[in-house]
Amino acid sequence: MVPRVNEHIAGTAVIIYLVREMLTMIKLKTNMPNSPKKPSEISLPTSLMRYTNLLLVLSLFSCSESDQPASISVTRDAELLMLNGKVYTVNPEQSWAEAVAITDGRIIWVGNTKDAKPWQGEGTHTIDLAGKMVLPGFQDIHIHPVHSGVSYQQCALFDIEGVTQLQQHIKQCAENEPGEWVRGGGWLVTNFAPSGLPDKTLLDEIVPDRPVALKSSDGHSMWVNSRALELAGITSESQDPVGGRIDRYPNSKEPSGSLQETSAMNLVHMVEPELTQMELEAGLAYSRDHLHSLGITAVQDAILKLTPGDAYYGLPAYRALEERGELNLHVINAMYWENEISL
Repeated sequence: MVPRVNEHIAGTAVIIYLVREMLTMIKLKTNMPNSPKKPSEISLPTSLMRYTNLLLVLSLFSCSESDQPASISVTRDAELLMLNGKVYTVNPEQSWAEAVAITDGRIIWVGNTKDAKPWQGEGTHTIDLAGKMVLPGFQDIHIHPVHSGVSYQQCALFDIEGVTQLQQHIKQCAENEPGEWVRGGGWLVTNFAPSGLPDKTLLDEIVPDRPVALKSSDGHSMWVNSRALELAGITSESQDPVGGRIDRYPNSKEPSGSLQETSAMNLVHMVEPELTQMELEAGLAYSRDHLHSLGITAVQDAILKLTPGDAYYGLPAYRALEERGELNLHVINAMYWENEISL
C-alpha cells in the first residue's frame, strides 16, 4: 500500500522553508559593511534562525487538518475497523475521532472515517457505528468476580424487595435446587429495616428440613436457618469469632439467624460442600460476560484466598480461563492478609 502524506503539512513545510530563506537574506544584509549595526536589527533574525529547524520539526507533528501523523505506512489490513462513531480517545491532543483500526488486539490507528480506507482489506471486519460512542474500557477497582458470579448461578436474590417476595423466591429455589444445601445471595439489608438483621424463622417457615445459607448483597452478612446453625454447631454457648459476630435475639444469647463478617460466615462455610472447579469457572465466566456488557474490561479482585473451600478461593478459576484464552479481562488479584496473625 502507498504511504499517505498530509498535503496541509507539506504546505506548512514550504512556508517555513521560505521564511528561512528570507531570514538568511536579512542576516546577510545586516552583515554588509554599510549596513547599520544596531543590536535590535541583528539579534532578532539570528535568534529566529536558531529555532527555525525546531519549528519545522514541530510543525510536521502538530499542524494537520485531521491531527494525524504526516506519513503513515500501512503495512497490513486491520483485523477490525470501526467507522462513523464518536470515539473518545483520552488523548488531550486528539480527544475525539470517528474511526479506530485494531490488529492483534491492539489499536493501530485512530482518525477520521474518510482517512480509514487504506486500513480496510478483504479480511477486515468492519463495523459501522452509526454515531454510537466508543470509550476505553472501564475498570472496577473493588469486586469479587468468582464468587459473585457463583451467587448468580445459585439462589440469586439481587434486586428483590420485600420479605414476602424474598421468601417466595427462596422457596422456589429450594424446590428447584438439587442437593442438600440451598445457597445463594444478593438480598438487600434494607428489606429488614430498621435493624438490617434477617430472622432465621423466616427461612424455617419455607425450608425447615434443609440448611439454607444466603449472603447479603454487600457480602458482609449471611442469613441462615436453624438447620444451617445446627450443622455449624452455632448455639447460645458459641463465642463470637475474632473479627466477626453471631447475631442474637435481644436480651438473649440465642442466635437469631444472621452472621456478620467473614470469620463468622466461615463457621457455616466450613460445613458446606466445597464449590467444584466447574462451579468456580462458571461463576467467573458469568461475571466476565456481565462486566463486558457494562464496558468493564479490567478489575481488581479485592480478596483472593488460596485455601480450597474458603469463601474467597478462586485462583484456579482465573488460571483455567486464562489458559483457554477465555478470561478476556485485565485482572489484579489482592492476596488476603490474615490480620490476626502478626507480621
